[in-house]
Amino acid sequence: MDIRYVEVKIDTGHSGHHHDDDDGDDDHHGHDNYGQWDTLNINPGVYDLLRLRNGVDTLLGTGFAWNGRISKVRLTLGNNNSVWTDSTHSQPLGFCDGRPYVYVKINSNTIDTIPGGGIVLHLDFDVKKSINRRSGNYCLRPNIRSYSHHRNGEIEGEVRPRAANAQIMVYNATDTLYAIPDYDDDDEEGEFKIRGIRPGTYSVLYDATAPYRDTTLHNIIVEADEDTELPYIRLRQ
Repeated sequence: MDIRYVEVKIDTGHSGHHHDDDDGDDDHHGHDNYGQWDTLNINPGVYDLLRLRNGVDTLLGTGFAWNGRISKVRLTLGNNNSVWTDSTHSQPLGFCDGRPYVYVKINSNTIDTIPGGGIVLHLDFDVKKSINRRSGNYCLRPNIRSYSHHRNGEIEGEVRPRAANAQIMVYNATDTLYAIPDYDDDDEEGEFKIRGIRPGTYSVLYDATAPYRDTTLHNIIVEADEDTELPYIRLRQ
């Protein structure tokens, strides 16, 4: 994904509109009745999102902002977006709605504070939900959410063999999250991790490719600021 700018929208408290800032307002302007945009310092360029998974992240932007409540993050994308359909073929990835802007709403319970009065925003890009296919072509409709390390939990585990091409789905009645295990060239670790899971009870589906069979774990409890380790799974034919 080709990221050019990252901005945060600050509600300084003068507008009084703390819960009504929808995407249909004047976000394309520098400010509106709900706040004003402040540009962060970033390294613009193409980010390989599939390398940023299973607990791997990267620092996207930093900066100082006006004193107030952060209500949104806006990413401005360039045109150098692409999707790889296999190890040797890629396709250009246009915008499904024609807009190069991505908006992420920020709730106060998804912000982590750090010593010295700073804050950290963690953004999770859902690749599976963000790539759409239309008439044989792909388009990009980014699905990004913010989360807190301290108020959310994690799940990690291992699955083998590599030949099963398993995808991991963690779900309950309200949330669904995905992971693709990592396999090194020299061995078959098959490790995966999903961050930013709201506390609750979940099922974990290991979705395998035939002739391997799927496996599901039930009643997996996730707690805030805790890492839930799953048992090692070996899928069978």
